[in-house]
Amino acid sequence: MGDELLASGRFLEARAAFDAVLAARPDDVSALVGLARADYALGHVLAADTLLARAHELAPNDHALAIAASEARSAHFADAVASYLFGWGNGQSWQLAGINPRWHPNATSSYGLVAERYSLADPSGFVIDQRLGINASFGDVDAFEVRVRALDSQYNGYPTQFNGALDVLGSVHHFRYEASVSRTGIEAAPSAQVDLITTAGAGKVLDNLTGRIGWASKSTSAFLRGRATDFSDGNKYSLIGFGAMQDLGISAFDLELGGFVNESGYAFTYPLAAAGYYTYPHESELALQAIVRFSIGPHFEASAIGNAGTAQTVYRAGYQNQTRQQFLPALMYTNRDVTLSASGSFSQYLGAAYIRNFQGNNVGLSLTTRL
Repeated sequence: MGDELLASGRFLEARAAFDAVLAARPDDVSALVGLARADYALGHVLAADTLLARAHELAPNDHALAIAASEARSAHFADAVASYLFGWGNGQSWQLAGINPRWHPNATSSYGLVAERYSLADPSGFVIDQRLGINASFGDVDAFEVRVRALDSQYNGYPTQFNGALDVLGSVHHFRYEASVSRTGIEAAPSAQVDLITTAGAGKVLDNLTGRIGWASKSTSAFLRGRATDFSDGNKYSLIGFGAMQDLGISAFDLELGGFVNESGYAFTYPLAAAGYYTYPHESELALQAIVRFSIGPHFEASAIGNAGTAQTVYRAGYQNQTRQQFLPALMYTNRDVTLSASGSFSQYLGAAYIRNFQGNNVGLSLTTRL
């Protein structure tokens, strides 16, 4: 059954089938090899290597094992990612369309070209940013991986600028870490998460430093994250956040409950119309969160994240309190050569007397196909 699922490109189902076999017979070589092949297809190279090593200990002359090991060593292919994202709210709208053809010379590296077009519109105007560059990744996301991105960015009416990012991701036992340094335009401002940016910020450059470390056991997880951003207009932004989730262990679907707290603020505050992005001296956010994940048929996976809480924002001599709520649905279709995903984020901050209500909505579509 598992081999049939592999042949049809249903890798997640194949993985579950081989897992079920190994739960009953931990030394089943065929299941170990099948699970390894599914993990290779899903990009979990380190886990797959470990499974093949275990299979080799049990049956060093197994024919299927030799084929799987040969496939792993010689795996190379080309693919392309096409994406389209759009957002709206607070009197403005934006769109981001991109194409990223890539070459994978082996299981742990890739090289690609990137072309993107970003547009931002509000009542005062319309700007476009054209980007062209390269990206690459090296390593295994389950152990240690480095990702590089370098782009030439050109907002109409402004000088050309360099956009780029260096990301490091990895895992050590129960810990997972992520760190990134990047240079971006105004579209990556912290307030872009709720679509509080305007065309007045189109010429600004942002230098960002972000980090996250998480711990997870079988059913409990927690994380600590931070961000520091320097704006080319002299402003500075900082954030530190903490969260924790508990899996309820429901067999029909994956359900987690928890919450998070964020503390953030800017060094200087300017009127939004002048700065082009939302600024505040300090903001405290506290929210409860639920995450649900489940499968729909052989090729579809769905998930939804919902959180609700409060945001206290400094205004003049005191705090303004708002309720905050956010809903993030996602759906993914996968077969052997195509992955299609759709996701959304819908946020609202409501109820303050002197800080306006605002909302941010965005929808993203992505298609990955082997060439």
